[in-house]
Amino acid sequence: MSTSNQRYIRDMEVAHHFMRNLPLDSTCIDIGSHEGEWLNYFNKYFPNNNHIAFEPLHNFYMKLVEKFPNFVINNCALCNENGN
Repeated sequence: MSTSNQRYIRDMEVAHHFMRNLPLDSTCIDIGSHEGEWLNYFNKYFPNNNHIAFEPLHNFYMKLVEKFPNFVINNCALCNENGN
């Protein structure tokens, strides 16, 4: 198994541990949502909540808006500095 696959599996195990221990009314934020991998998990663990996503690439953003109509999907990038 490649190192990147091992990291992915480890990250998912950690994420599942944390999500199982969050209150059921948690709101989750996904920065760089891509195809909604994390949004799927948010929906699984907290299905009735309004989660927030940020996806700067318009084609991915449009698919996320369609797939997750109950989430707040933002078509922008986030950064710790002002500018483009």
